[in-house]
Amino acid sequence: MRMSRGDSRSSRRKSSARLAAAVAGGLWLATSGSAPAGAQPYEEHIVGPWKITNISDGCQAEGEYENGMTLEIGVWANGTERIILSNDNWKSLESRDGKRLAMVFDFDAKTIRQTGQVSGTSHFIGSFFKPQEGEESIFPIFAASSRVAIVADDKLIGRFNFTDSREAAMEVIACIRAVRAADPFAG
Repeated sequence: MRMSRGDSRSSRRKSSARLAAAVAGGLWLATSGSAPAGAQPYEEHIVGPWKITNISDGCQAEGEYENGMTLEIGVWANGTERIILSNDNWKSLESRDGKRLAMVFDFDAKTIRQTGQVSGTSHFIGSFFKPQEGEESIFPIFAASSRVAIVADDKLIGRFNFTDSREAAMEVIACIRAVRAADPFAG
């Protein structure tokens, strides 16, 4: 049986929805409840272009892009999530240290609007948020997306193509599980 173009799109949407549910479930399990004691701390992994690292009591996927841009998507053991863009060339942020700015993350199928924070000393802008009950986590969206456009203060910061985002999101979940297993008091 041959699928029509419409059937193919519908199938991709259903597949993305299943993937998003799996990632969300894995993230929820990783950031709630208890983990087995005695586990080893997480060691850095490379997944395609992403570097997965332990950050304090959390984990992140970090990707490097052209012109010195770094994109980080992370989560702490308590479920707080973050998206950070940094670039050592953004010297003008120094005068805006501590200021808030409107940020828009336009993924393939979902747009997220957040209030961001400026760190002028570290030359980054970032958004930190903790999804409440009924709100969607950033990781299923990241895992199911092939790209994101990011706007801050009505300026297009960049369009970023993702490679291996699903695998990177799953590895961040494995990292969070390892963090919680090594320190059951984290989060």
